[in-house]
Amino acid sequence: MEIETIASVAGSNGVDLTGFIFSAGILASVLFIASLLIFVLLAIRGRSRSIKTFQSQISVFIGVYVVGELLELNAIPMFAKLPGDTGSQIHVAATIVLTAILWTRFVYSEKIVKKLVDSGEGSNLLVPK
Repeated sequence: MEIETIASVAGSNGVDLTGFIFSAGILASVLFIASLLIFVLLAIRGRSRSIKTFQSQISVFIGVYVVGELLELNAIPMFAKLPGDTGSQIHVAATIVLTAILWTRFVYSEKIVKKLVDSGEGSNLLVPK
């Protein structure tokens, strides 16, 4: 829903929410950028700088999501000419990327655990030391 649509619905009840909704969008963008910086730093400072690390994969997700958020807020004047739903479509793409990341990690971990159990090495994993 566009900010104007939400504001007009709320405005019919005598409440103007345009400024509040825009401020909430800006706050969300700032929080997303902060989390992106944290995960990028974790990915860079980690032992492996491969895209296979969880920190790198989450950094990609948050980066795509931040781009969608900025386009949705029309925060970058150069991209204001794009259709209004471009930001929402990028959010959907980011969610698909996150789903693919989590699903792939889940399936891969299931195979590793099964391989460990079949080889007998996994029996040591459940016994406390």
